[in-house]
Amino acid sequence: GIDVGADQRNPLIVPVRFRDLIRPENYDRFRWKFFRVHFQFVMANERPHAYDFFMIACGPLALVQRVFRPSAALDIATGDVVTRARAWKQFGNGPVPLPESTEIATMEPARQNSG
Repeated sequence: GIDVGADQRNPLIVPVRFRDLIRPENYDRFRWKFFRVHFQFVMANERPHAYDFFMIACGPLALVQRVFRPSAALDIATGDVVTRARAWKQFGNGPVPLPESTEIATMEPARQNSG
């Protein structure tokens, strides 16, 4: 019964597929080992991916920056010199400002699918 008005925010859900984090030759070996699959999300990735636990926890970008520009964050971590320079320009010299609550609502996948 708490009215938060325009400040209401819903979580941004970013789906991550286990198959995208590990090399294809290892997928069949791990796919039915459920604890191993679950634990993979806090282990180092075998393949570059926008979701990377160590880049989120220890990387050069804040989580909010990674979430709203995942391709640029991945380019910073894995790209060549030119690609990294181009990606850093997307973030400017400082942290990315938090979007307004109205902008966040338009970014949510549930809102995008409902029209």
